[in-house]
Order: sequence, then structure tokens, then C-alpha cells
Amino acid sequence: MKKNKTIYFVVAILCLCIMVVSVFASYYTVYINGKQISDYIVKDNKVYISVDELQKAGANVTKSSNSISVQFVPTGGRYQLEGVEGVEGEWVSNNALRIRVSAPQKTVNPFYGRGEGYSVRIEVANLLPNPVSPHGVGLNDILIYDDQGNVLNFSQGSFSNLFKPIPPGATVTDEVKFGIRSLQKTPGKPVKILFIFGNVGGKTYSNIRINFK
Repeated sequence: MKKNKTIYFVVAILCLCIMVVSVFASYYTVYINGKQISDYIVKDNKVYISVDELQKAGANVTKSSNSISVQFVPTGGRYQLEGVEGVEGEWVSNNALRIRVSAPQKTVNPFYGRGEGYSVRIEVANLLPNPVSPHGVGLNDILIYDDQGNVLNFSQGSFSNLFKPIPPGATVTDEVKFGIRSLQKTPGKPVKILFIFGNVGGKTYSNIRINFK
């Protein structure tokens, strides 16, 4: 009888532990740069994120036989630009334009006609009371960063609405192509796309950063 009580006690403790772990596991939803991750553990009420997840989020990770180095300073400092941020498939606004990015797909590098590149569907809506083009409100550059630390530039020829005035409240769509300006590099998985705005008529609208899923 005493042995049975001991077994019941052990089982009860195990069940309690499972319940505690389940509570902590379900309590946290972890995001890095706006992207939800799943490769993490919770211990002593602290969240530990794997190096692989940090690398996917854009950190530069260098591994050797006896060390791991994690560097959060992005290439060229571009991630440090101030701006509004969103997620692929959602509308993001900077008070002049509303932009939605979706459907990233592999394509041919547009700068060479061979090698790998990416195409991205970019929808742009005019929020101002007068017709304006994206370039007319200061959109100077669009960059994609991948999980290998590469920078992909956009092909201006594939963004047909860049210089075209958009009526107030209207939306235009382009399949914009991106590629690395070097055939010696192969792009990895896209992590972020940045819309960089410059000064126009004394006014500068916020940059827009969108995280890919």
C-alpha cells in the first residue's frame, strides 16, 4: 500500500511539472523584428532563443570549432534607419503612401538576365489629396536584405509606377524584381524590405520596413 502511495505521489509531481511547462510555453509568443519564432525555450521564467533564429532574423553569426559570434550591427547600417515597420501582407503607412508587400518568389537576376533574383508584389496607395508618384514624395530606393547578409537592389524598369502620378485614394500594383549586383553571390531567403524616402520640398516622409514571413 505504501508503495502505491509513492507511485501516485511521483505521478502527481510529473503531472504538475507538465502543467507548469505548458503554461510557460503557451504564455510567450516570441517575435524577432516582427517575425514570430518557435525555436526557443523557457527556463526560470527567462526566454532563451536559438542562434539559428537570431541568424534568420538578420544577425551575423560566425561559428568556429570552439566559439560562436553574434553581431547585431547590420550590413551598411541600413536596418538602423528610423521608420515605420510592418509584416508581409499587411498595409503599412507613412502618411504619404500606404504600401503592402507580398508574394516573394525566385526569379532571374534582373541585372544580368541570369543567376538568381527575387520578384515581390508591391501595392502602393496614395494617401495625399493630390496625385503624386512614389518618387515624387521622396521614394529613392528599395532594398531587400536576405538571411545571408546580402543586399538585393530593385530593378527600376520593373517598377512601372515609380514615376507615374497616382490619383488620391487609388492603388497601383507592380511585380518588382530584385537582384544582387554580383553574379558571384547567390541570394538567400528574404528577411526585410526597406523603402527609403528622401527630402522633397523640405519634407521627408518616414522610411518603411517590412518583415517577410
